Amino acid sequence: LAQTANWISTWERELGENDFSSGIFALAVDRGIITPNQLKGGHSEKIIRKINASGLEEELFDSCEKEFNVLEEVARKFDKESIKEFVVRFKDFVFLQLCSRGHY
Repeated sequence: LAQTANWISTWERELGENDFSSGIFALAVDRGIITPNQLKGGHSEKIIRKINASGLEEELFDSCEKEFNVLEEVARKFDKESIKEFVVRFKDFVFLQLCSRGHY
């Protein structure tokens, strides 16, 4: 969940740094949205347009929401304050990650 939120919030910056380690690039290549040659060729603006138009970012965001809902549901089954506190703090962390990308 945290990793996916990080992918969403940092991929454009990482693209400009020729850092293609984000999973969003692997997914985009796997789905035929972009090619490895486009990554190597420095076509940043074209890649950004293609990824944005693909809905991949929104799909990952939706995945984060679903995963977080599952986490909250599991946490409710425990009567431990530490687990509840972890979920709240983790939610804050993910929220900050996604805020940096404008999703909240």
